Amino acid sequence: MAIQHQAARGSENFPVASKLIPPAARAQVLAFYDFARGADNIADDPRLSAAARHDALMVLKEAIDNHQINRLPPWARDYTQRVERGQIPRRYGEELLHAFMQDTQKTRYGDIDELLDYCAFSAVPVGRMMLRMCDEQEANKPAADALCTMLQLLNHVQDIKSDYETLDRIYLPQNWLEQARVDETELAATQCSAGLRIVIDQLLDVCDEQWLNAAPLMRTIRSHRLRLELAVIHAAARRLSDKLRTQDPLAGRVGLSKMDKALCLLRAWKKAAG
Repeated sequence: MAIQHQAARGSENFPVASKLIPPAARAQVLAFYDFARGADNIADDPRLSAAARHDALMVLKEAIDNHQINRLPPWARDYTQRVERGQIPRRYGEELLHAFMQDTQKTRYGDIDELLDYCAFSAVPVGRMMLRMCDEQEANKPAADALCTMLQLLNHVQDIKSDYETLDRIYLPQNWLEQARVDETELAATQCSAGLRIVIDQLLDVCDEQWLNAAPLMRTIRSHRLRLELAVIHAAARRLSDKLRTQDPLAGRVGLSKMDKALCLLRAWKKAAG
């Protein structure tokens, strides 16, 4: 039986395989993205129980491992065929599936180290894959890891309410919540309590540390197009972090406006030109 699920593009905070990506790499990047988005949609499907989501991901993994293309949904076939041809390293998709399966079984994180370990599987492989597909072997990989980790943590802050209400997941360190005397039911409120605001800001402090750690990445990228793409993402990540400090993610989803994105593109362009 083929897994049926629909992957969708165009709903991301940050550009995914935009036209700035070197043309030779775009097809592989898009194939990987469609696979990642489709598998993530399974892991996050609120209509299914956690056990059903885990089982569906296992069926997907087994179909890929056993080269059963006819059992795969359309969004996973191009990716799987490229893996089999050696165009995309198998490990990156396997690491993402590890994270997605973890999402169906683990809903709380004891401390920031546990959360960062999750990011090492849920976010870092995306950056490593991008560098590999774009033939950027000399790129600063720890800096790329930091940028991907920041993007993942920002997404967790954006979605703290929906993750809790829809999937019973909390991506805020439990020890920080306890120290701030925050009851997890406060995540369903219409505005942040003082304690929850403290915890969110602590996580944004980690994001800003990751932003600084990511800064050297652009200097190590040979492709001007990819360097500009990453500079835009780096600028946009900082803008989103700043907005999440001043706006309440429980009152409504905090995101980047078209003006925000345009300004980030302009700043990145000027920086790249300089």
